[in-house]
Amino acid sequence: MGLLDIILSALVALFAGLNIFQIFSFRAYKKKFQAQAEMEEAVAYAEKQSALEQRLAAIERLYNEQGATIDGLREQILQLSKEKFDNAQKIVRLEGENKLLREKQDRLEKEVEAYKTLVNSK
Repeated sequence: MGLLDIILSALVALFAGLNIFQIFSFRAYKKKFQAQAEMEEAVAYAEKQSALEQRLAAIERLYNEQGATIDGLREQILQLSKEKFDNAQKIVRLEGENKLLREKQDRLEKEVEAYKTLVNSK
């Protein structure tokens, strides 16, 4: 009986702080905590993906706004270029008219001088 008492005493000493249910449910707890860790990891991944999707949506929105602004500026540039071309044509036309009017004025001044000399010579 001495050996049996020693073995039983050793087993009782080993398992004194543990209850038998804990020994058998250790795997279940391990799987449960592992599942919780995987769940938290999945939630963190989903949050990160959501944040990245929001950031991408913001970038796309900004890109579209910039595109609209650039399109508006292009239209203004085209309009201003057309106005500049029209003004350049108007300047050329007015310079031509100005030249004709100067020639006409010079001709009229010469005619007046000619009449003055005729009137003065009589």
